[in-house]
Amino acid sequence: ESGGQPALAPSVRGSVLILSRDPTGCRDVQAAIDKAAADPEELRLLADELRGHVAQVARCPHANHVLQKLLQLARPEDMRFVVDEILGRPGLVSQAARHRYGCRIVQLLLQRLPPDAVNGLMEALLADAAMLACHPFGNYVMQRLIECGSERQRCRAIFALRESRWRCGQSTAGCAVLSVAFAHGAPEDRSALARDIAEEPE
Repeated sequence: ESGGQPALAPSVRGSVLILSRDPTGCRDVQAAIDKAAADPEELRLLADELRGHVAQVARCPHANHVLQKLLQLARPEDMRFVVDEILGRPGLVSQAARHRYGCRIVQLLLQRLPPDAVNGLMEALLADAAMLACHPFGNYVMQRLIECGSERQRCRAIFALRESRWRCGQSTAGCAVLSVAFAHGAPEDRSALARDIAEEPE
């Protein structure tokens, strides 16, 4: 060891992807990430080993935890590649949002990355807002979108909820999203949503 911070174990460095897919290995990688929490460059090096594999990692029952921890601790600018890879494959945004593990990754992206980095992600999610709002996992993503999005994005999400209010109101997932919309929407959007829900179904 040289005088600075201790280097990460060689068994982790260079093997992040392989270890992350393993039940025991993913814990070793997470421990290495925790150890490097105060060293942004070390975190960047670890994250870089997942480049080109985001789709697989986000849906892996073990590796998704590694990606989550990196999103929580690494510099946001070092994690933009995650958004790029999700947007780079047609349909992957919606698939990830509806996936048991992928939905956690999408939520963290919306929460941790700056607005300019996730605008494309937001647009793709808004295109499927009504469907995602009623999905068992997608609803969590829509809740986070309403909480973290711009006023315009919240307005668009609530408009989609208004259009599908009967379907949303009949599902536990949809009701959870409606509740968040009432908590975070602009006053005029909340009023419009309430009026629409109060209407008798045709």
